[in-house]
Amino acid sequence: MTRFPLRLRVALARARLFRPRTSGDTNSPILRLDAEELLHRASQQPVAHQTVREILHERKPIVWIGGSEPLVHPGIAHLTRLIAQSGHFLFLDTDGIVLRQRIHEFQPSSRFYFSIRFHGCEAEHDRRVGRSGAFRDAIEGIRVARLSGFLICGHAVLQTEGDAAGLTHLWSALRGLDLDGMLISSGAAWASRTSGVERVVSEARQRLLSPAWAAFSRLMEATSPAGFSREAVQPPLEPAPASPASDADREERVQV
Repeated sequence: MTRFPLRLRVALARARLFRPRTSGDTNSPILRLDAEELLHRASQQPVAHQTVREILHERKPIVWIGGSEPLVHPGIAHLTRLIAQSGHFLFLDTDGIVLRQRIHEFQPSSRFYFSIRFHGCEAEHDRRVGRSGAFRDAIEGIRVARLSGFLICGHAVLQTEGDAAGLTHLWSALRGLDLDGMLISSGAAWASRTSGVERVVSEARQRLLSPAWAAFSRLMEATSPAGFSREAVQPPLEPAPASPASDADREERVQV
């Protein structure tokens, strides 16, 4: 099982003690965003500079960028640097297909994690992604990112009750990649989720994850996506000073 990073644990504990006055879901320390709402697909520039400024001044300690594939946006690397340098922990959730080709655009940081999505073992993952070789591309992206000094989380996405059977094979495939964390979530939309899917996800977290990563998976999944107000712009809050990156951030490095 993977251990939870100490710095991230402290950030979550502080967020529970000092609940910030923020937009959106104030009960969660995570700000979930969709890259499609922040960036043009054909431009390096953000859609709204004011929105980016709001994110940088956001007091929630963790920013999660997922939804539509972030790596299709030319400006995503620049945005990740801005967020990580502002003192937030950042998780960039991607299928990893083009990660190897784009890794040189990003900068490693003790606050920045690539979260690589998997929808099962190789055959099932390729089928759901709709691209032959997608699984191997993601694995290769992880290897290149690790060699480049990035922090990596595996993110297993379960959509049906039957997905639990392939999860063990996926774990075997990921073992030995020196991952820094593991997440398990339900890929089914809220309207189509069943008690069976929720049960399978809960059991998989209990069986395969450390208690802290299981709790983080639940927290991430329960946070409302795109909770940032795009219309009523609030006066920006003063940003918390960013802590300098150090090797201490990686002392909780873990292995699957």
